[in-house]
Amino acid sequence: MSDASPPPTPTDDDPFVIPARLPYETTYQPFWSPLIGPIRTLLSMLPSHEDSRTGRQWAKRIQIGLGAVALGIVIFADGAMLRAVGALLVIGALSLPISKARKRSYTGRLRSLQEGRTKTITRPGRIVYDGYRILLEKEGSKLRRVLTDRDEHTLRLHRDDEHLYLKVEPSSSGRDSDAIWVGTADLESSDLDDDRDVTSIDDDTPDRPAIVEGEDWRRLWQVLLVS
Repeated sequence: MSDASPPPTPTDDDPFVIPARLPYETTYQPFWSPLIGPIRTLLSMLPSHEDSRTGRQWAKRIQIGLGAVALGIVIFADGAMLRAVGALLVIGALSLPISKARKRSYTGRLRSLQEGRTKTITRPGRIVYDGYRILLEKEGSKLRRVLTDRDEHTLRLHRDDEHLYLKVEPSSSGRDSDAIWVGTADLESSDLDDDRDVTSIDDDTPDRPAIVEGEDWRRLWQVLLVS
């Protein structure tokens, strides 16, 4: 709770401007993605066997055959290249063929590695309030506007695991895509001199939130309450 008096009411000539951070989720491809396609192609070419007695017996015969060829190359080959081929065949004899179930499992893991990843990036923005409307802006462009001078808005408080949010919602639409969400990680609902309900929400519920410092959030809350 703060004992400070409310700030002066903003005007067109002297608006209340709050710097904000605008988090966005973006999808990107991991740097290893181009390698996954060829690896999956190679995996599809590897011999496999049914996970049954007959399948395992067939796999064993393949391994014995590969092992015999590999041993002959390693013993009798004349040259480093042929010995390297023999060494690869030794590895193949120990691991090939693989079961079809394991092959499907490897294919699934490779597919998941190839999928795009999501990360959160932050862009600078600001909240502007002139006593008549509250604006959400980014790099000089207006993203959203809610009029506040004709009882055409609703103030709601929300809370998730990290932030306390003030949702300024135009009463005429009630759509999240028209509302302005202003959040802060510096305050708890108990810090506010107000008894209205604070609704718990999921992390992904706020639509295009603007994250601000605690004192800026409190000042905006105070001027909106008296406007």
